[in-house]
Amino acid sequence: MLRLGLAPIRGEAPFPVEELREGRTKAVLFEHRGTFFLYSMGGAAKADSADGENGFVNLLCSVIEQVQPTHLWVATFSRLVRSAEFSGKLLSVVSKCVDEVCLGDFKIRMTDRFGQALWLMLSMVSSMERDLIVQRLTAGVVAKFLRNEWIPGRHSVPIGYELSKDKVLRVDASQRETVATVLALIADVELAPWQLARQLGGMGLSTSSLQQRYGSGATYADVRDSSGLVRRLGRWMDLYEHGTYEMRWPNPFRGAGEIAGMPIEGASRESNGFVRFVYRPGVPEGGWAEPELVHAARAAVARRADGEGRSGGGADHSMLLPFTGVVKGSDDRFEYELKGQSKGLYRLYRRLRRGGRA
Repeated sequence: MLRLGLAPIRGEAPFPVEELREGRTKAVLFEHRGTFFLYSMGGAAKADSADGENGFVNLLCSVIEQVQPTHLWVATFSRLVRSAEFSGKLLSVVSKCVDEVCLGDFKIRMTDRFGQALWLMLSMVSSMERDLIVQRLTAGVVAKFLRNEWIPGRHSVPIGYELSKDKVLRVDASQRETVATVLALIADVELAPWQLARQLGGMGLSTSSLQQRYGSGATYADVRDSSGLVRRLGRWMDLYEHGTYEMRWPNPFRGAGEIAGMPIEGASRESNGFVRFVYRPGVPEGGWAEPELVHAARAAVARRADGEGRSGGGADHSMLLPFTGVVKGSDDRFEYELKGQSKGLYRLYRRLRRGGRA
């Protein structure tokens, strides 16, 4: 399994995998020599939906109930439980379906009260550890802002701006025409997100993260989530119109009134509040475009956020192979489904039928 690396998540595994999704969490499930493996980039640290749920926790509970494993193997307990908020839900499912949780050579027997008490104790330690990490991270982020460093980093530099050697966001006036064209494309609500991505890619626009992932020649046309790209571009509307950008960072220090001189806002009995970071890199002389165009782009972003305008998937939206999701079958133990892959290939997925046992 170590030799596989991230191949199952990237769709490059030499065997069938089942793709899973819950909220913002994506994962793959596959079986190898009688053992089920769940790979996910999600985490159980905090709620990631408006209803206070955590997608990774819900997905993990669903898989455990489906597979009913006798032993549950994890690298460390903190990879399984990161917040006391969701520990109880996991404990309820694990104690019902799993005999032992194996952390390397250390095992927690979930069929007796001592094992469940040990689970709760480790959950508290893991949650405290995460809280301390978040507090240390927040202190570092505040220090960066006070040095005027761009907190989002080099992978999130808006079109039309650049990072100086001291990591300060500055206007690149040479891109004024490019920004005006981008705003005009965003303002065209007849363009579906995947069409907008291709147009931007045709202009040669890219990011360092795209090139790091897909190669030096990658552009916006290569993004997998074109709707997400539109949302990310929409974040910069205040920057293009007023030359300012605001971030709100959650405050992890309960009861604090300020952090390094930065005031805590919005604190209440239900919330610790947040720190407001406001950047003012400005705009080039004369602005990035005519005010009417910037307003139209902002309005188009709002319409798309409300579900209006044309919709569309990622760059591969129009390239789905014809039998994807159509060819399905099952036997006494497994369900099968044929799914189209890139480059004209198909892959047959197999998953344990609900109620079956590994």
